[in-house]
Amino acid sequence: MEDIDITENLDVVFRSYAGPTELMDHNRFLKFFKDCHLCDKKFTVTDADLLFLRISQKTAKKIDFKQFKDALQYISDKKGLTLDELLRKIGKFCFCGPIYRGTQAAYNPLYDGKFIEDKDIKKHNERKAIEIKA
Repeated sequence: MEDIDITENLDVVFRSYAGPTELMDHNRFLKFFKDCHLCDKKFTVTDADLLFLRISQKTAKKIDFKQFKDALQYISDKKGLTLDELLRKIGKFCFCGPIYRGTQAAYNPLYDGKFIEDKDIKKHNERKAIEIKA
């Protein structure tokens, strides 16, 4: 995957994670951090958590675009990268917005994707009732 320079489009990435209010809350900030693969030994998820609390105002639970840029500058300093290098890394993973990963259902041997008829359920329940009585 090639790096995309998103310097001019950083506000688009911010809005895609922030949502319609154009303010990013704590959970969306951490989602951005994880989606962009910014987590490593130099800067962990805990560091991102503490950074959000530091840059947001004490009474506010959300950050605006200016605070978001300040956070990116802090992350680049902490990781030993220039801001442009960090923005290219962000462009590589997060240019299209949040990545949603839904949970996958575990395999269930009783249901293999076919519809079970009511008579099959009744037979199964009758067998279970006989086993319980015995």
